[in-house]
Amino acid sequence: MAINYINKETKEFYEGANRSELLIQKCDNCGEYVFYPRAICPKDMGNLSFVKASGKGKILTYSIVRMDGMPRFKDMVPYAAALVELEEGPTIGTRIVVNNPEEVFIGQEVEVLFEEQDSQKIPLFRPVGNVK
Repeated sequence: MAINYINKETKEFYEGANRSELLIQKCDNCGEYVFYPRAICPKDMGNLSFVKASGKGKILTYSIVRMDGMPRFKDMVPYAAALVELEEGPTIGTRIVVNNPEEVFIGQEVEVLFEEQDSQKIPLFRPVGNVK
C-alpha cells in the first residue's frame, strides 16, 4: 500500500520517525508545542519548527479494539488504541504495544517506540514501570 499521508507539513515528522526520533513542532513566537504537523501555530499563527520530543507521556484515554475491518490491522486484534499526552503537552493518537490490552489504563506512563509499516517507521507507545 502506498503511503499517501506524507505532505510538506508532515515530511520532516516522518523523516524523523525513520531515524527513530519523535519530532513535534514548537512555535518560534509563543513557545507552544504542537502536534499534528501543520503550517502555522494554532495559538498565534506563528512559525513552527520541528524539535525532538522526549518520547514520554501518559495515556489520556484508550479503547480496546476487538474487531478491525482494515486488512492491515486484522491480525493485531485485540489491541489498545489510545490518546497519549506527551510530556511537552500535545496529544498523539497511537497504538499501545502490550501483550494483553487489558493491562492498559488511564494515566499509565508510556514511552515511544518505532515500528515499520509499509517501509515507513511510525511512532507507537509501550508502558513503562507502572503496569497493573
